[in-house]
Amino acid sequence: MFSGCSIIPYYSTVEGLNDAQWLDGEMRVVANRSHYVDSMFSFESHSRLERQEWVSAEVTFPNRPVLRAHIHKLSDAKGEVDRGFLAINGSGLLIHQEGGQCALFDPGSGKDVSKTFPIPLLFNRSHTAYLSLVAGKAVIFDTLSAIKGEPAVLARPPWTVTPEQIHGYGKAGGLTDDVQYLVLFSGGTVEAWSTNGTKEQWVIPAERSRENLVDAESIDGKVAVLSRSLILPYGSHDAVKLTTMDGVIVCSGEIAASDGGGLWNPRGKAILFVPYGFSPLASERSSQIFELWNYSLNTVQSTHVWN
Repeated sequence: MFSGCSIIPYYSTVEGLNDAQWLDGEMRVVANRSHYVDSMFSFESHSRLERQEWVSAEVTFPNRPVLRAHIHKLSDAKGEVDRGFLAINGSGLLIHQEGGQCALFDPGSGKDVSKTFPIPLLFNRSHTAYLSLVAGKAVIFDTLSAIKGEPAVLARPPWTVTPEQIHGYGKAGGLTDDVQYLVLFSGGTVEAWSTNGTKEQWVIPAERSRENLVDAESIDGKVAVLSRSLILPYGSHDAVKLTTMDGVIVCSGEIAASDGGGLWNPRGKAILFVPYGFSPLASERSSQIFELWNYSLNTVQSTHVWN
């Protein structure tokens, strides 16, 4: 009975946050919803992706406690499609990624508005610039200039870098927003390579081994490393620190514990910590708490966001 046959179709939906940018009180989000059909009461798996859709959303952070996301549809497709979108800080355009290529995308018209260019090795934080390898050499390009033709070159760093160095096992890389540094993480070691050829390295000391090194950014021309650690014994809050490459702690604070990431606004000297699992597509109305850490003033503000 029921052997190998599908009796009742079971439909499921998976929602995901693809990208987020935050600048001057507004968060721009790109999210994806994937619709699957499964077979219940079957010894065989017949799961398949039926449809995907991509949306962008804006969430503003004025001085009021209850906020909502304004959602706009970007694209949809039947079946499984290798497609994605990234927000560009300070621009209404998006980056459309598909089939190993990128193009600038206008959400108003729903169309690409530039020629394609290969998917970069790495974007900077705001996606206004990117790092690629050209004939084996590192080159940094201006993203938005692609609307006029070939992307303009911003810098040709004197160092050589490989995809394995940036995305290898246990490693993560980042291009600072001012594109002055490529920062590489490997365990408790951080390397900062400047576009003028200098290299700095910092190893977290043994007495701080409980801290997780999660990000880095250029602050006033110097690389600062962001670390987070759970405050014990209760574990309801995280300690956050910014440490320069010479080991000096320039700022430390305390935020509500969360597995979500942080969105930087280097110009405003602040980081917005996003709660784990946040999605503007949530079918049920729920409230989530965002933490805003102004590291220049060392103040933390909690903001409730309604989906």
